[in-house]
Amino acid sequence: MPTPSRTYQKASGMYYIRLLVPKKLVPYTHHQKIIYSLKTKDRSVAYVRALKINLAFEEWLKSMAIDDSKRFPELKVEHEGTTYDFNLDSPAEKAAYDGLVERIGMKVPKAIVPPPKLYSLDDGFKSWKSATYKVYSEGTRNAYYPRVVKFIDYARSKKITDVEAVKKTFATAYRDHINIEEASPLTVDNHTKAIKQFFDYLIKIEEYRFENPFANLHLVKKSQLKSVTDSYVRFRPEEIGRLFEVEGYFKRFKKPDLFYSPLIALTMGLRLEEVAQLRVTDIYDSDGTWVIDINEYGDDKELKTESSKRILPIPRFMLKTNFLDYHAYVLKTYGEDSHLYPYLIKTKNGYGKNVGYNFTKHKQELIKVDEELKTFHSLRKTLSAKMDDAKYPSHLRKSILGHHIEFDITNETYGSEEAGAKSKEHFSLSYMLTHLNQIEHGVDFGEFHFDFESDGFMYDLVRSMKRKAAKKAFEAEKKKAASQ
Repeated sequence: MPTPSRTYQKASGMYYIRLLVPKKLVPYTHHQKIIYSLKTKDRSVAYVRALKINLAFEEWLKSMAIDDSKRFPELKVEHEGTTYDFNLDSPAEKAAYDGLVERIGMKVPKAIVPPPKLYSLDDGFKSWKSATYKVYSEGTRNAYYPRVVKFIDYARSKKITDVEAVKKTFATAYRDHINIEEASPLTVDNHTKAIKQFFDYLIKIEEYRFENPFANLHLVKKSQLKSVTDSYVRFRPEEIGRLFEVEGYFKRFKKPDLFYSPLIALTMGLRLEEVAQLRVTDIYDSDGTWVIDINEYGDDKELKTESSKRILPIPRFMLKTNFLDYHAYVLKTYGEDSHLYPYLIKTKNGYGKNVGYNFTKHKQELIKVDEELKTFHSLRKTLSAKMDDAKYPSHLRKSILGHHIEFDITNETYGSEEAGAKSKEHFSLSYMLTHLNQIEHGVDFGEFHFDFESDGFMYDLVRSMKRKAAKKAFEAEKKKAASQ
């Protein structure tokens, strides 16, 4: 039969004891065997603890009126090469058993604890990547993981391979090293931010016992973040090429607002909400020039500032698309009171929520960049940067982008007629159109023709919108009635 008691060591080095429970007592224990950790990796300590547990177990069996002569007819204890047999039914031998166990315990040498194995940066990265892979978006993974790998490679070059060897001074030195390589302080901050996330994880799993060495290493203060970000959010030409690659663009943007809005923002510099809230009457022919009128006509419109109001000529690039055909279709089908995108519903964030969301998803699949660095707004910034590169006059750029313009009252009053005419010229449609048409975007706009006249396509979009609006109104009335 199996041995009633067995002491063994697991692969981890920890000792355990297994005790077999008599069938009559299984209803009490609910187990046929009981396994205890002896909580030691030292063989001598485990031996003494097992002896004590054996004795306590046998006493419990007797208290339960179990008389199993086959279990422990006697207990054998080995000590210094001699085997002692004890009959625990004899009070004298039980006392001797207790005395021997106590003497053995007194002679147990102090356990030798091996030094803990150092946790490597490579092991930490594997664990962090496994824990975060499904949590992070693809864009975040593509941004964070390479930065941490680059840091680990740098640490290895400095003979640092273990997690706890990384101290604040080393983190600061690495930040300074990256700062030499990178042109933008914001890029440096995004780099150290990724490594901070890595060490936050190591602290969480208790593999790093100190404060996060990459905490508070940012070069750009929060109060400066907006202004600095504005300087570094333009899309590079190769990024524009990927974003406006025809096949991928058509697969992603399957509604008119999603399709036309990025094209308008790229070529005319409109803000997200400016393009999303357009009404059909905001696009018209002004003496032979098609324009978009950015205004606040209507209770549902909102502009960022007073200077956001402006009338912009539609450049040749947009005329190569079928945007004006779409506009004519909406005007004819839904009338002059219609929105340009008649199926949109205004949310607490305006009309542009879905446009911004879908563009972000599109960007994440094509560009490796942090979420806060490049967004839909970057299309507008790209146009602004191109005008800067071309050294367009400041008044012209501000007129197109809807920025505040400060006039020099001296020049306006006492300046030459030529200077005054030149200043006013910066606001003329023809002047703006000429300069907008001169900017090259690297996109074949003639390929961008959206199929909005498919059977029932627009009808289904508008019907869906009306259903959602009706449901929203019903829920509002229901909530109002419940509160009264």
